[in-house]
Amino acid sequence: MMSLADQWGWFGDGEGKNLEKLLKQMIDESDPKLPVGYLNADEIASRAKLNLPPLSVIMNSLHEGGYAVSRSHIAPNAIKTDCPMVECVKIVKHLQQTAEMSSCH
Repeated sequence: MMSLADQWGWFGDGEGKNLEKLLKQMIDESDPKLPVGYLNADEIASRAKLNLPPLSVIMNSLHEGGYAVSRSHIAPNAIKTDCPMVECVKIVKHLQQTAEMSSCH
């Protein structure tokens, strides 16, 4: 799809950057390790009972933990991951504790 869109000149029009970003995001989401569906960041925050760090920070932590993760093209505040929700909540709580400890020093 990327090569066809480029070949047809779709990246050169005013919407080209958005189309390219969407196609790259969909390619990332097609990782066979990722399950169908997505996790909404607001739901993770609600279950963790705290404000979330940026999604990029959460995604990096999930990658470091050995999980597959991608942004979702469905919702701007959603991710796709093979990490169970319960583990995502633990990771987010750990990130919050780490941030609190580093801000105290």
